Amino acid sequence: MFDTLYAVLDRATVFDGARQIRYARMRRRRVLQTGICAVDELATLTCSTQRVALVSSLNYCQRVSLEVFRRSLVPFVARRQLEQDAVFSDRFRLRTELVSLREGKAEVHVVACLEDDAELAMDSLPVQHRPLTRLVLAESAVAALVGQVTREPVLVQWYRAGMLSSLAVTDSRVVWQRLQRVDAAAFFGASQWRTVVERAAAAAPTGFSGAHALRMNLGDGPWRAEGAWADNGSRSLVEAIGKLFSGVPADEVLATPELFGLAFAPRQVSLVADDYGHKVRAWQMGRPAAALVACAGLALGATGLLAAAGAGRESAASQTEAVALASRYTDVQAALPSKVAIDELQKVLAMNDLIMSSVRVDHLLARLARMLPASVQLKRMEIGRVVPVGGSVAGGKTAARTDFFVQLDFVLDGSYTDTRKTAEVMVARLAELGGLEGTRMDHVDDQLRNIGPAATFSTRILLDVKALP
Repeated sequence: MFDTLYAVLDRATVFDGARQIRYARMRRRRVLQTGICAVDELATLTCSTQRVALVSSLNYCQRVSLEVFRRSLVPFVARRQLEQDAVFSDRFRLRTELVSLREGKAEVHVVACLEDDAELAMDSLPVQHRPLTRLVLAESAVAALVGQVTREPVLVQWYRAGMLSSLAVTDSRVVWQRLQRVDAAAFFGASQWRTVVERAAAAAPTGFSGAHALRMNLGDGPWRAEGAWADNGSRSLVEAIGKLFSGVPADEVLATPELFGLAFAPRQVSLVADDYGHKVRAWQMGRPAAALVACAGLALGATGLLAAAGAGRESAASQTEAVALASRYTDVQAALPSKVAIDELQKVLAMNDLIMSSVRVDHLLARLARMLPASVQLKRMEIGRVVPVGGSVAGGKTAARTDFFVQLDFVLDGSYTDTRKTAEVMVARLAELGGLEGTRMDHVDDQLRNIGPAATFSTRILLDVKALP
């Protein structure tokens, strides 16, 4: 039994007293059961794993551009960007997926939700006895469903409980979103909903709006009664979505895309906490490993019986194979390069490492010019060698790779608050070049300045030249 439980957790319905949750139990793409029940009743459903989609008006799911030079710093910079934009007023959980990184500019898919919403899912669902393999935003699930039928740009109008979400979807990812509250009584009118949808489509980014852009309407909106799911030539896509699953009407799949899209949500957009995710992966690997051990035990038992019966024949065969292996060993030894050739190759590699260990000052200055705010002036820069990595080696030689340091002194202008904020930005950006030592900022009182700088900022960076362009 390898059934999976899919559920949609909406904070508005879970906390309304009834604690209702929509679910579907599936075996691959065959739907075995669907319905709505109390959250506590999910534990009684028979299945091996579960996936959950979070529905919240505070979900964040977009593609953004960030200024970052290292892949490892992308999550940190993305979190700082959301904090500066005040997207969340409380703790939040975040996942990033890097699309491209060129010349200090990164294109990143970012998904984030309130930490309270993620913890609500872990507290409400029976995760101790049934592993939670995916915890995704409802928007990500909708995009994953659309991505199963096309990788082309599609503008999705998704309605749920008085909210209309406009999602620009490309290759199973949401690259832009817009949420607006609509008056359900008026929205379900014969013509009113079309006007609202057209206005929402007009605000979409280039490539998702216009007469030739693919569009579709999903969710339990007014288009359900009319069967008006498709728009702008997307009828074939809508029909393909309706055929993805067996055992369920196409109308139900299109009306609850956040539920059925869970079947295709990738791990990259999952917001499961890292420590719990490690336990789930260990559990998933444990089941096939146990089956493999059992099969191996049976196979070894059968092999033992066969080996006892054919011991005489194998003895003769092994002698023939030993002769063949001895001949092959002689051929391999003759084909190996000589010790002189190996020594020459090592010298060439050492010389290449030595060439790569030099600092390009022009590259470093260009990098600093791109990283630092325009109001900051570089007063002094000193570059020198640190103790060689690994020390000396036999024969008095030095290790090929050497670390360098650069001492930087800057002057900053502005009030104490402004210069402190500028210094914090500089620390975050200069940390991309290496470890910082002796970082110091001194601010001069305004009454003592005359026309001098407001503050001085100095730091020492331990550079790894291989990290520089």
